[in-house]
Amino acid sequence: MIKRVVDESLYGKKTTFSKIANLISLLSVVGIVLYVIITWKSIPDMIPGHYNIAGEIDKYSSKNSIWILIVVQILLFTMMSVLERFPNIWNTGVQITEENRERVYTNLRNMQTYLKMMIMIYFSYMTFQSIAGERLNSISVFTFLILIFGGMAIFLIKIFKNR
Repeated sequence: MIKRVVDESLYGKKTTFSKIANLISLLSVVGIVLYVIITWKSIPDMIPGHYNIAGEIDKYSSKNSIWILIVVQILLFTMMSVLERFPNIWNTGVQITEENRERVYTNLRNMQTYLKMMIMIYFSYMTFQSIAGERLNSISVFTFLILIFGGMAIFLIKIFKNR
C-alpha cells in the first residue's frame, strides 16, 4: 500500500486542539440526531420554529421542522469540515511566506475548527430547546456571540503575531 505524504505547511498541522474540537463537533451532531430519533414519539406536534434575538419564541412549526435544523447542521458541519482542510484558499490579510506558511495555516485551521465546534454546539442546543418547547436563554444568545467573535479575535491576533 502506498502511503501518501502531505506537506503540512500547505494546509496547517492537525493539532491536539483541532482533533478534540472536531470530536466535540461530531459528537454534538451525532448526539442531537440520536436524541431526536430516540425521543421522536414524545416530541409535541407543534414546537418552536423561530426565536428572536432575545431568545423568545416568535413562531411555532410542526415537529417535522426539527429535521430542517438537523439537515442545516449536518450541511454546515460538512462544508466547514471541507473548508478547514484548505486554509491555503482563504484570504488571510497576512502575506504568506515559506517561513510563516505553516504557522498561519495551522492557526487558520484551528480557528475554523473552533468556529465549527461552537456552531455545532449551539445548533444542538437550539434543537434541544425546540424539542423541549422552551425559549432560548437570552444569555445563551449573547454568550454564543461573544464566544464566536471573541474566539475569532484571539485566533486573528495569533495569526498576525505569528506572521
